[in-house]
Amino acid sequence: MMICVPLKSSLPAQWSKHISAELHATYGQSWTDFKKDIEAFDRMRDAAMGITPSAKGLSILYRYCVQLQMLSLHISMSSCKTEFTWLDLYSENEVSQPSEAFEKVCVLFNLAACLSHIAKDNVTEHDYKSAYHNLCCAAGIFDYAGTNFIYTASIDVDSRTLTMLSELMLAQAQHCFFLKAKESPTANAGLLAKLASSAVSLYTESISKLKAIYDEEGWGDKQNMQDLEKTLKVVKAEAQLAQATYCESSAQKYGEAIAHLQEAKKLVSSKGEAEEINVRIKALVRNNDLIYHDRIPAVVPEIKTTQTAKRLLMKDLYPQESMESIVGQDIFARVVPLEVHEKSSLYSEMKMQFLREQQEKSEIAGMELTSALEFMKLPASISKLRQPISEIAEVPPDVSEWSVMVSSSPSNPAKLKKPNFDENRQRVLSLLKSQQNVQTTGAITNIHAIKQSLIAATKSDTELQLMYDQMIDTVTILADRPKLQSVYNDEVLKPSKTSVPDISLLDLDYSQSENTQELSFDAKLDEVASLTAKLHKIQAERQTTLADLREKIHKDDITAVLVSKQSTPDLEKTVLEPELCKFEPSVRRIDATLRLQKSVLNDVAAKWKALLASPEAKKANSDRSQAEAAADELTARFRTAFEEWQAVSEGIGKAKQFYADLERRAMSLDAPQPPATD
Repeated sequence: MMICVPLKSSLPAQWSKHISAELHATYGQSWTDFKKDIEAFDRMRDAAMGITPSAKGLSILYRYCVQLQMLSLHISMSSCKTEFTWLDLYSENEVSQPSEAFEKVCVLFNLAACLSHIAKDNVTEHDYKSAYHNLCCAAGIFDYAGTNFIYTASIDVDSRTLTMLSELMLAQAQHCFFLKAKESPTANAGLLAKLASSAVSLYTESISKLKAIYDEEGWGDKQNMQDLEKTLKVVKAEAQLAQATYCESSAQKYGEAIAHLQEAKKLVSSKGEAEEINVRIKALVRNNDLIYHDRIPAVVPEIKTTQTAKRLLMKDLYPQESMESIVGQDIFARVVPLEVHEKSSLYSEMKMQFLREQQEKSEIAGMELTSALEFMKLPASISKLRQPISEIAEVPPDVSEWSVMVSSSPSNPAKLKKPNFDENRQRVLSLLKSQQNVQTTGAITNIHAIKQSLIAATKSDTELQLMYDQMIDTVTILADRPKLQSVYNDEVLKPSKTSVPDISLLDLDYSQSENTQELSFDAKLDEVASLTAKLHKIQAERQTTLADLREKIHKDDITAVLVSKQSTPDLEKTVLEPELCKFEPSVRRIDATLRLQKSVLNDVAAKWKALLASPEAKKANSDRSQAEAAADELTARFRTAFEEWQAVSEGIGKAKQFYADLERRAMSLDAPQPPATD
């Protein structure tokens, strides 16, 4: 027979008035932003005070209990002087206290009491597993209330009463566990005896304490005590019967089995049960006298105990997902105490410092990598060593452009004749001679000026002819693309005449022996290239990890944690620093990339140094240097020729115009003449 605890009754409390006043003092006129939250909290209490002991009523009470606990984290309860009035269970005296702690302990009392009612219903339905869980939770809640709240004004929530109720719930939970185990057809009789014996011990202790409180304080129900006494006798009988079965069937202690059966017979209340036990006793005594001859002990041996019932915490009442849906969001989550704001700012500074340290490490590693690769000229140098010498002999883009300009010009080498202006000068001189009779001062002056211009032009013509002679052969090649490529091939590939044409030195086998295990030159290049690519991958991984860390830090908000732990001593050491530990996996990944980069970079440097010192690399670099020098020299030569070609083409046009101007001046000597220019 299960005992359930009645629920306490309460008078209405004015939460709204006092919470509003506290928020007004903190937020001024902005307190009205929380008006709906305050009203919701008031309605929640009203609902919790009017529940019936059921699963739904339990969830309503549980929600109010948790929200009440969270309220004290947001609002100073010391200045929020709400008076709470609760009625004692058996005297119905009103007990009032201006303390939210009194409200909490009374709500916890009702929560555990509600669980005891639900457990009783579970037992009625033979759902012993659920009853066991609910009773263990009730025991834990009563114990928590009795340990953490000390109120002598109300006997209901006195620590002595709460401790007794916790033990009673634990006894009933142990009883339920025994009943559940007994249902199994393969149940071990010895284990059943120990389970029942443990329930007997727990019942005995709790009944003793209940009687003491009843006698001294008048608290409790006499009928409940009588029911508990009956239950105790039943469980004792169950323990004796189970132990008798164990002694008879497993331990072969027939004398002890008879003693336990005789004790069980004394405990059972119905004649039918007593008669059944008596039949077992007679049969066992007869067999013992005829066969076993085992001594029957004068004192019934004590049965060992195995206690399975444990007090559970309030958080164990529901699964995590169910708990979140029942409790809902923290109603006053937006109310953040000033101390929490300060600690949150401190935590933000700690996060930024933490992030800066990781960024600095990554930046230094990045600069070291860039500097090392630039010093070794990687990976560009690998590409150069791989590139066939014949590619250097390709006509450069600039030279190709000049070739197109020259070949498509009206002044291309095929049409561009060597400049000769002797006839032009003779025509001018003939015109001057034909007008020697003109003896005016202006004419004489003009004749002199024209002759001086002819002298200067003769010098310019000579220079233009010389420039033509210097560039015409080279420009002729420049205008002929096939010939141009042939010249590049001949000049650039000259250093590697001993090699197979158009085949890279890398394609040659430089191994000293067919049986050598040393890597070929190509393989060594591949190895360095692979390590270089690996370095870039390491750097990319580090940058990705750092970006992820930056995002995590920016999104990290521990306001709720700080609110719940604001009273923790030395918060910075006990809460803030441990919170930073959540970022340690990212830090370990970054550090791993730093170590790996250093190792791979050392490997690259060693292998690259050895490779450059090899005969193959020296020959390849030497041939390349000569080829590049030859290509550069050719390009410079064609650049000079192209520029001279442009100068000659332009100079011929200007010279023709110059002599035409002189002829016109010579034909009109009397007119004032401007000075001639070459």
